Amino acid sequence: MKTKHMGIEASKLRVAKYQRVCEAAHVTRIAKAFDREALGSIVVSCREDGSYYVVDGQHRVAAARVALGVDALLPCEVHFGLAYTREAALFRELNFKRAVSSFGKFHARVEECEPTALDIVKILKERGLKYSNGQAKGCVVAVGALDRLYRRGAETLRAVLWVVHSAFGDEPEAYNASLLFAVADTLDLDGTDAERLSRVLAKMTPARAVAEVKQCRDVGAPIHTMLVKRYNKGLRGGLLAA
Repeated sequence: MKTKHMGIEASKLRVAKYQRVCEAAHVTRIAKAFDREALGSIVVSCREDGSYYVVDGQHRVAAARVALGVDALLPCEVHFGLAYTREAALFRELNFKRAVSSFGKFHARVEECEPTALDIVKILKERGLKYSNGQAKGCVVAVGALDRLYRRGAETLRAVLWVVHSAFGDEPEAYNASLLFAVADTLDLDGTDAERLSRVLAKMTPARAVAEVKQCRDVGAPIHTMLVKRYNKGLRGGLLAA
């Protein structure tokens, strides 16, 4: 891999798919107090076709376009010969200690073809779901929760999504992190029937289910307490112990 420091016109710098969403308010703040001396070097990948993609510094580039114009030459640290997956990995490495959202980090992992992230995406697709940074039908925003549940086992994540999807379908509010963890904790109890749990959930709205889980958390009770209580209602045997 070859690296070279050079000036590149702001208009020629492109944004790759693994980047987080450019925040207009952040760009405006930088542009209003723009200091060329404090700009630093923009980390760039030069691809085989000669195009330049920003690996680190997209907000600084956007602010420079506002403050200096699109033809301004910006100092860049240009990497040659990077595979796309290595670009995404470099982005994540450079931004690991910065305020990059969980979604931004997870998306970068997907773009670099990191196995765990790809497996999570596969499990989501099994239920017709996808990860997203905005709420919409069939979209899951709580990527941090998906990651943590996957670390408990791929089958744990698969079972949780099956239960929630069977109960609520594509409703985005149902894929709240607290509710996902409460379902996982309930499934971990000896004797839990996943189909019964999904039917119990289906008797509530997603908003009600989330509210009950959060109520348990707020009073210091295990977050699955109310789910277990509802699950046990009407049973003579096979009761779950919260």
